[in-house]
Amino acid sequence: MSQTCPVCHSSRCATKKTVSKYTIWECRDCGLFWVPGVGEAELADFYSSAYFSGSQEFGYGDYLKTEKVQRLNAVNLLGTIANHSRANGGLAKSKLLDVGCAYGFLVDEACKAGAEAEGVDYSESASRYAQTVLGRKVTLGNLHAINFPAEHFDAVTSVGSIEHLNDPVAMVEEIARITKPGGLFVVTTLNTKSLIRIFRFKPPEHLYYFSHRSLALLLESKGFAVESVKAYLANHALGEAVGLLLKALFGPRINIKPLIERMPWKQMNLPLPNNEMLMVARKR
Repeated sequence: MSQTCPVCHSSRCATKKTVSKYTIWECRDCGLFWVPGVGEAELADFYSSAYFSGSQEFGYGDYLKTEKVQRLNAVNLLGTIANHSRANGGLAKSKLLDVGCAYGFLVDEACKAGAEAEGVDYSESASRYAQTVLGRKVTLGNLHAINFPAEHFDAVTSVGSIEHLNDPVAMVEEIARITKPGGLFVVTTLNTKSLIRIFRFKPPEHLYYFSHRSLALLLESKGFAVESVKAYLANHALGEAVGLLLKALFGPRINIKPLIERMPWKQMNLPLPNNEMLMVARKR
């Protein structure tokens, strides 16, 4: 069965490889890799509480234990938004949406900075934590189903989440609809053309694999103008960083948790080079 590239619409596409039951396709024009045919119900099942607790192959070791570093990264990203903002006061009194907000740390930090912030996420356990523990407005489920008003948000973020979606093209189109003219869309995701090209195809966790070129093509096709793109130098707990590297290199072949637990310096937070990019785009 042939495929057309969902980003550049090229027909020059071919299968790259098969991982488990999932077929990865490659566009030979824009370089996108993607996994078609993964449904909403499968994604909802996949992003259970186990995804954030280290009890399955994919996902985080223990997301809540890395709250400090997650918040540090959130504050840095909010600083990027403030630097690009055209509004007096930057974040203060702006309306912000975090798509794929997990436990809501970025939403919480944005609210503390004076923004009117909310989030949306697939994970029931993560959304409930943001709602009940942090007291923030987070909606469980699909962005389209919420049906936000048109031109409602001053800024929308997608931090390490666009690669998890089964239809990021439709998501970007919806974000363009709900973003005010002149508003910002801030995205972080794996860059397949980064200087550090160590990555593993991980369906159904990651379904889309962008380069800076293919991501810019997608955003620009939906009404955004890309203002900047650079390597995303995120902070990591050192133990988490070692775990991510070992997973990328060896996959499930080794049990990394006991090794990380023995590291006396595992909670050190460092900005580490990785294979991710940070793209800032403005609604035309």
